[in-house]
Amino acid sequence: MGVFARTRSIGTAAAVIASLMTVAYAGMKVVMAIRGELGLPGFPPKPTSDTTNPDIARNEWTLALLGLVAAGIAAFTLLPVARRVPRWLLACAVWAAGVSQAFGAIGMTLRATRIMPDLGPEPTGWTTWAVLLVLDIGAVAWIILGWNVARRDAVILTSPRRMMAEEEWQSR
Repeated sequence: MGVFARTRSIGTAAAVIASLMTVAYAGMKVVMAIRGELGLPGFPPKPTSDTTNPDIARNEWTLALLGLVAAGIAAFTLLPVARRVPRWLLACAVWAAGVSQAFGAIGMTLRATRIMPDLGPEPTGWTTWAVLLVLDIGAVAWIILGWNVARRDAVILTSPRRMMAEEEWQSR
């Protein structure tokens, strides 16, 4: 297996993991929207948050929809048609989703570990750690996916025959 086949499989795995973790995030937002609560499971809202706002559920539904759009972007990179999209455009979409996921994961991790207690009250329950696992794994996958899309080293699923032909052509 050559370098290009290896980066291809890393990019594919990153796209699948980023997509799945982002769908999980969207699912958490759906749960919070149904409950009419603010935030993520296990993370109580800050005392300064307006928890009486009637738009909380709508805002959570909006975040769930954005999560599904981001998951769709990650999944799109797996399609052969993604090669026809200008690399800069696809990279911008992937990095926008990835950076927002990474900043959210960093903030929640700093809050949960109490490194920055000013970010909100102490999280409670096992769901806190499940949420952090989803967010942190997703953030790492998005960063790897962004790097692969920017390099355009076949985040796209390709048949083994085509991979061998590309490697043979590049070794000439």
